[in-house]
Amino acid sequence: MQITKVPRTIREGDLTLRPLRIWDGPFLSRMLMRDDILRSCGLRRPLEIPWFSLYRRLKAMFPLAYRIEYASEAIGFIGLYNLRTDRSAEMSLMIFKSSCRRMGLGTTAFCLLSAALEGNHLVRRWVVSVRRDNAPAYAFWRKLGFEEVWMDGETVRMTLSAGKQRTDRKSPGHQTVAEGFFIQGNA
Repeated sequence: MQITKVPRTIREGDLTLRPLRIWDGPFLSRMLMRDDILRSCGLRRPLEIPWFSLYRRLKAMFPLAYRIEYASEAIGFIGLYNLRTDRSAEMSLMIFKSSCRRMGLGTTAFCLLSAALEGNHLVRRWVVSVRRDNAPAYAFWRKLGFEEVWMDGETVRMTLSAGKQRTDRKSPGHQTVAEGFFIQGNA
């Protein structure tokens, strides 16, 4: 058995990753009703379930899930699923607020989370699945250094080894602050 310290809240400058809470359910529900978000997820119509049920499904699917905040405003979501301690994790990252896209916030969120988890040897390989028709998401992950490993009709699966991400982001000169909690896993 392996016990690993996982960051609870991670901050760098105005960007904060904090654990998903029940109070985030209505926000996530509203965001997942938007047409642009539905298209990027491959959905044609909104999920017609109450926000509480949506929150419970997200928490079950993503054992490690964070709300992304910029300047104290909720702008996105980052979550890990299929987490295999000391091996790999699959990730979903969404910046819901369109005015916050293309500002480097998604890159910063990924870099903060990956540094915290790789530093504790929790993840050695990152995995993402991207819809082929979602060119912005595909370009985002390619820019970070992810490479295609498998392609199915509408989905491209990409991976990145820990510590191999490329980033052009300039550090805002703020110190990263992370609070932690512990997670158990089988080694």
